[in-house]
Amino acid sequence: GGPQADLVLIKRLFSENYELVRTRMVNEGFSSLLLSPSGKFLISGGWDGKVRFFTLPDLTLRALSNAHTDTILQMTTIHYKCGLSDVRRRHTRHYDLLIVGSQDTTITIWSLDIIESLIK
Repeated sequence: GGPQADLVLIKRLFSENYELVRTRMVNEGFSSLLLSPSGKFLISGGWDGKVRFFTLPDLTLRALSNAHTDTILQMTTIHYKCGLSDVRRRHTRHYDLLIVGSQDTTITIWSLDIIESLIK
């Protein structure tokens, strides 16, 4: 294996109590961390170019992407609204998107709605 990195999350629960969760992973480290808009996942971008999805609050690794070949430099989420019209009515769809930029000079755009439905 490679170097190990500890990912520690302190999450405030609905009460005044705090819960400390620690998970150990074998990777080179994290360059970016982001909470999904739903609050169900912690998303990490790694020095190894991988994007990882962890469930909350237990920090179980649920998905791993090899879409990038170099360090993840930036991640952000946006809420995107798309309207479609026909003669009778207007349809509006809402999407939560994850945008990931990497040092490999590529940008990927992910539908978090689809990802979350696949890795429940």
